[in-house]
Amino acid sequence: QDVTGIDALQTDLTNHMEAHQEVLEQLQAGIAVYDSNRRLRFVNRAYADLWRLDHAWLASGPLMGEVLEALRQKRRLPEVTDFAEFRRHMERRFQGVLQPEDELLHLPDDRTLREVVAPHPLGGLLLVLEDVTDRLALESSYNTLIDVQRGILDQLADGVAAFGTDGRLSVFNPTFSRLLGFAEAHFNAGTHITTLLDPLAAQVADDTTWPAFREAAAIAVTNRQSLAHRLFLADGRTLD
Repeated sequence: QDVTGIDALQTDLTNHMEAHQEVLEQLQAGIAVYDSNRRLRFVNRAYADLWRLDHAWLASGPLMGEVLEALRQKRRLPEVTDFAEFRRHMERRFQGVLQPEDELLHLPDDRTLREVVAPHPLGGLLLVLEDVTDRLALESSYNTLIDVQRGILDQLADGVAAFGTDGRLSVFNPTFSRLLGFAEAHFNAGTHITTLLDPLAAQVADDTTWPAFREAAAIAVTNRQSLAHRLFLADGRTLD
């Protein structure tokens, strides 16, 4: 019986699988594949490194329960009061996960790992793991800085607004909207400067100078140019 074609297909399939695994080995994200029997069928070195487990042992194909037990003994899992329930929760995902699920794992060593669990096309589960500790710390510092800056801006008697190079409003303080006579609900972050300027036309006492200023202000914001101007409003106020 001539099985040349079948043999060629099997060789191509083997080469394809090996190439696929080689690509996964180069990723910085940890990759693990469990089959429908909850046995580990593939794991890259990054996955072993993130959990700080022996790669050769993981590559031998332990059950998920055995992996969780090894992590518990080494205090690598999030601290839980009922480990048995935690283990059942992790293993129930083999029947319950229909769409990718994203979860943050806060570990005793102060690291935070992001785990994405998705059903594998051939059955079982695909797990993707990455260390997001530094990113979360950076986001926290950034948010703290923004909160401090906003607290300072909100206390100023001067109106302050910042626009991006696309001409859209990114941040402003309450004084800014109050001086212009706008309710804050009328505009928000993302409002274009022309949309902000147009309602002001009715408040300007000398409407002959308004068109030129409107155009100059829009250009100054988008081109990052300095512009000083004095507006005389119909209600008697003067704004610099």
